[in-house]
Amino acid sequence: MKILRFMVAIIVICSALYTLFFNNSTSLSIMQVSLCILIFISGFIELQNKRKGYAIFMFLVGLFLVITTIYISYG
Repeated sequence: MKILRFMVAIIVICSALYTLFFNNSTSLSIMQVSLCILIFISGFIELQNKRKGYAIFMFLVGLFLVITTIYISYG
């Protein structure tokens, strides 16, 4: 899990820097998608650890990020 978080953190930082310097919306959506994947995986892990309240919160945050990504991309 720590390796996965580290990999997603590198992806998020690189795409954020790319967005900052080149102003490309594609890298912003890549950053949000990688963040959504991390949040959903964290939700599944918390569900296996019998922490249902935290898992539901993680799933709702992930769903919100997916909806905002779709809205920004196609809106």
